[in-house]
Amino acid sequence: MRRNLYLACSGILLSATLAGNAYAEQEESVTALGTVSVYATRSPQPLFNLPAIVSQIDADAPGNALAGDISDLLEFTPGVEIEGGPRRNGQTFSIRGFDDEAIITLIDGRRQNFESTHDGRFYVDPALLKSVEVVKGASSAIYGGGAIGGVVAMETKDASDLLAPGETSGALASLGWRSANDEFAPTLTGFHRSGGWDLLGSIAYRDSGDIELGNGKELNAKDEVLSGLLKVGRTVGDFHTFKLQMQYLDNDGREPNNGNGEIDNSNPIVEKDVEDRQFSLKYAFEQPGNDWLAPKLHLYYNETEVVEEDISGRNTGRVQHREIETLGFTLDNQSRFTVGENSNHTLSYGFEIYKDEQTGRNNKTRLTDPTSPEGTRGGVPNAEATNWGAYLQNEITIKSAAGEFLIIPAVRYDDYKSDDDGGHSQDENEVSPKLSVSFMPRDNIMMFGSWSKAFRAPNLTEIYATGVHFPAVSIPCAPNPRDPTCVAPQILVWVSGPSSRKTDSGRTRT
Repeated sequence: MRRNLYLACSGILLSATLAGNAYAEQEESVTALGTVSVYATRSPQPLFNLPAIVSQIDADAPGNALAGDISDLLEFTPGVEIEGGPRRNGQTFSIRGFDDEAIITLIDGRRQNFESTHDGRFYVDPALLKSVEVVKGASSAIYGGGAIGGVVAMETKDASDLLAPGETSGALASLGWRSANDEFAPTLTGFHRSGGWDLLGSIAYRDSGDIELGNGKELNAKDEVLSGLLKVGRTVGDFHTFKLQMQYLDNDGREPNNGNGEIDNSNPIVEKDVEDRQFSLKYAFEQPGNDWLAPKLHLYYNETEVVEEDISGRNTGRVQHREIETLGFTLDNQSRFTVGENSNHTLSYGFEIYKDEQTGRNNKTRLTDPTSPEGTRGGVPNAEATNWGAYLQNEITIKSAAGEFLIIPAVRYDDYKSDDDGGHSQDENEVSPKLSVSFMPRDNIMMFGSWSKAFRAPNLTEIYATGVHFPAVSIPCAPNPRDPTCVAPQILVWVSGPSSRKTDSGRTRT
């Protein structure tokens, strides 16, 4: 087998003076607290205490800092696979056998709803990430439809993640190269924190060629990727924090139309340009001692566009276009109170609404299907969907002489509507309940069980697809909101228990 050689170097170019003992104090604090999950229950909890299986990946840990794509970060995560690789453009998540459509993917809390079998779902350079959290198992009770298999939540870096206490400004430059695909990868990041401001700007570039496999063969996969991240945060009056974020990625590549298949007439080489733009505005109120109000508001907009031009095969010159726009808003709050002396409650509740709008175009539509309006793309319907939901969850901690119990009941109501340009529509709703219980007789022993019900509504491509797909076998598709051509809405009961155990380090092992 051939070796893949990695070379990298990095360094802080500018930083303020820091007292030596501050590092020790920070490290001691982190060690005492342990790894904390913020997505499993929407409130910070040590991983070991959760009645759930959660994995958290530190993007800057040894071995991860050189990651060329997301599959490198999650390579050793139990129960998680990256499908559609090793080409970047087609990668999707799989959790315990559930594919990408049954998993909610988030980047800094923004839903990644781009829908494409061949072009992946998420577009972010790992150099911009600080962590990835994977919640395994049905999570629709707090995240809504699509969380049958779980949630993958990626978080990008902030200035506060790169500056130690006492530091105000800094810059980080890195340069990497790998032999398997001749990838050249420089990154430059600048950051500042003072007077309530938290600023970060980062740019990453990757230029890579065909991928050399262990058997000596090569995969056609040439990429030129430019990524950028800009964050501007401002804290007012100690308790009010506003944050504006802009994230951008452009991948100009050359690869097969279907990155998972062999090159032939039905899967030609294409010039593929992926452009992803994401914007968000956040507000958070955090006042120590205020147990009733901790609201978080998040308004975001994503636009993902993929343009493919056939440069070989029977459709040379064909240009196909797919675009999805997502506009979303979330409102979450937590209230804490006690009942009696030994019962503490953390009540989490919130509202979410988001709208997806999909557009597909093909410059040769009329040549292959004279009955279609010029420019439409078969299998990529022009359609839109609006989803909204509200949830309620209570984390009940009960301390007794025998040990500590944690009981988490939760329920969410979701309503989803969709329609296409042809006049077809769907209007459905669903309730997703959940109950988790754990018992800790000692600090290093925990037993738990969880029951939950999740669902997935069909996406726009599945429910409104038209035309002929898989030309070799001529399978026609037609819109059918009540019985989608490719897949119907799913309801699943997921039960997990102590058969999955946790290690002392907080990592999970199945």
